[in-house]
Amino acid sequence: MAPKFISRWLDIPPIWLLGHIVVVAWFAPFVSVDWGFAHEVIACVFWGVAAVLIAAAAFEFFRFKTTVHPHNKPRFLIKTGVFRQSRNPIYLADLLVLLGVVIWFKALFALPVLVVFFWIVQTRFIACEEQRLSQLFPDDWRDYCERVRRWV
Repeated sequence: MAPKFISRWLDIPPIWLLGHIVVVAWFAPFVSVDWGFAHEVIACVFWGVAAVLIAAAAFEFFRFKTTVHPHNKPRFLIKTGVFRQSRNPIYLADLLVLLGVVIWFKALFALPVLVVFFWIVQTRFIACEEQRLSQLFPDDWRDYCERVRRWV
């Protein structure tokens, strides 16, 4: 029972994102670089863009009444709204949130944490989701992939 609960509710991108934020915050006192006040503004810009992407994607999921949970079976292939520009706007937003955290804490030497997060998202979630979507919506998925890039 516990492994299924873990894989279903704890093995999700927001939990991985939170873990990476904690790592960056932990590293910050050791690796921060002083670069003035601008870092706060830049971080807030990244967070603002991320919030817009998440809200726009969530709206599309709500509009199509399909799941946002990466382990659930989707009812539709969403190709409208922000999904016309990116196949993974929420994951892109997650990366922007994490980049914002790195910048906020002035922890530029913690940038490799972004690479690790990117790799985890790509291998643990996107690969499985893309396989599932290609099986559920083969023709639509192929056409969609030809028109829309994975990230931007």
